Amino acid sequence: EIRLLTERNEALREQARTAQQEARKVAERVEQEVSQHLIEQQKASEGHELKLKDLAELKRQLAVAKSHFEEQQLLQEQTARALEASRKSHGSEELARQLHQQQEELASCLRDRNELHEQVEKATTKFREDVFALNQQQTELESLLEDRNNEIKLLMYRLQELSSRYAPLKGDATDMILGRWINGYRPAVPFFRLSQGLYLFGRRQVICKISNDKPVFRVGGGFIGFEKFLEQFASEELERLLTYDLDDRTGEPKFLEGLKAKQLIEESGIVEELRQKEETARKPGLANTSSRRSLNSSRGTL
Repeated sequence: EIRLLTERNEALREQARTAQQEARKVAERVEQEVSQHLIEQQKASEGHELKLKDLAELKRQLAVAKSHFEEQQLLQEQTARALEASRKSHGSEELARQLHQQQEELASCLRDRNELHEQVEKATTKFREDVFALNQQQTELESLLEDRNNEIKLLMYRLQELSSRYAPLKGDATDMILGRWINGYRPAVPFFRLSQGLYLFGRRQVICKISNDKPVFRVGGGFIGFEKFLEQFASEELERLLTYDLDDRTGEPKFLEGLKAKQLIEESGIVEELRQKEETARKPGLANTSSRRSLNSSRGTL
């Protein structure tokens, strides 16, 4: 029977190691996403080079149009001089028609030049917007990667917290016996003593008592043994502990606030004082009631 219980306990530890491996997989997946983003960014850079080439081509076309415009302007001047020279020998109507035609060609060249200018401006603006968007996306991915790394660190820290040794309260027979079983099995989900016979297992409050020198827990309308309790609830509570919500104000996991509050209470000596009062109390009178209320208040703070 002990070997079977030991195998079950090892299975629970294997689940904890599996959760740690999943955390590493999350980190690897984030690294793959960042690598994919770098590849996409490289492709985008190649697209930018093509846009730069297009921009250079537009500038070249603009230069050609400008040269054409200068040629047309020179041709107009030549036509005007020719018109002035031939006005004496030819009719002014034909020369006026030619002049009008040259003016129309000049206006067409001006329109082409303006269109090329607009295309160059649009291409330049689009290029700047693409570069800005890529830089912003890169910043967001770096921030996301940093957040994921912080989450993984917090998850690893939490797994280490779960594997800490249980320290029973002296003078509490139930807690002393339960402590021996906890330290013997070392379950992946921690136990926290709230009051006499009342414990927090993960996020579940349970009532414990001693039967035949063994701890039993109240479930439904009866009691079950320690090993049966772990078999029934350890996997569920471990999954609930490893699944945490983020605080909207700080962006940190909500359980961190509870850990900080617990640390402050322990450093203040309130818990130790309450334990001493409970040890020295002879009768379950007002002293126990006051201690129980103080413990409940501390638990509410956590």
